[in-house]
Amino acid sequence: MRQVKQIVRHSRSDGIVSTLRFVQARVRTRWASSIVHPGVLANYLRYRADPNARWEPGPVDVDYLVHELASSGVQVSEYVIDVDGFRNYLHTAAYPASYYGDGSGNRQAVFKEKALEHYVSLCLLQPVREDVILDVASSSSPFAEILTHLRACRVYKQDLIFPEGVQHPTSEGAIGIIGGNAANLPLPDSYVDGMVLHCSFEMFAGDDDTGLIREAGRVLRRGGKMIILPLYLHQHYFIRTDPLANIWGVRVDYGARVAYRRDFYRIAFSRHYSVPAFVKRVVAQLGNLSLTVLVVQNEKEVDPVCYLKFIGVFERS
Repeated sequence: MRQVKQIVRHSRSDGIVSTLRFVQARVRTRWASSIVHPGVLANYLRYRADPNARWEPGPVDVDYLVHELASSGVQVSEYVIDVDGFRNYLHTAAYPASYYGDGSGNRQAVFKEKALEHYVSLCLLQPVREDVILDVASSSSPFAEILTHLRACRVYKQDLIFPEGVQHPTSEGAIGIIGGNAANLPLPDSYVDGMVLHCSFEMFAGDDDTGLIREAGRVLRRGGKMIILPLYLHQHYFIRTDPLANIWGVRVDYGARVAYRRDFYRIAFSRHYSVPAFVKRVVAQLGNLSLTVLVVQNEKEVDPVCYLKFIGVFERS
């Protein structure tokens, strides 16, 4: 009762947002603590109040998208995964056991998709010793370590979670760390040979997606490539969000619908482009980059759970 009186008194003096934070600091369960965060509560209330909250965009119409891309002047090519090559890669990559490795069905499914993305980006980049490779929005991914192990490249991991600035590799096999926004990299012009984004470009909210494309044109060397996979394309333009995610400061793109999914790892923002939105936000920003969209033909041969379908290959001219 005493805490209830404190909350009422707090709301009268400090307003609703401050009160929610006051409550959050005092609730005991993790779920309750997260739901009363102002950003989570705003998202959850929008979810409950939205009459279209159960809207689902439906499966991807690949043939339609290929036609729309080609009609918009985007170069489209088929891509066939070397399934035996992928299996050999799994034996040599030496993934840590902690990386989606507890043996459960869902985690193993996620591991297969992630490992496939790593393998395909390695095939497309074809990095050699001394190449400088930037793993953008890497988070806790082991891809940088795998690259240094397999190809002895100079590799940087970049993410918002790292401290601002650049820590350069200090010895052979070491990995550099770059903190901050990938749309504003603290690197010189024409510094890197390759950039990769594994299941991360879709989370570049606001104008950071267009900013990254322009930044790639600056930091890539001539002939260098940026690989984005998966490239999330759909016949509908929508933002996927979890109703229990914190959307504090997150803005939904004009013209995009919101698609809610419970248990979406509490991800607040995941952009799925329609072709017109992709042309406006990405293709129009290419500058000195060329783009080819690859359409994967046989991802289900790797494993039925794999969903890698579209890949963006950006090359600096």
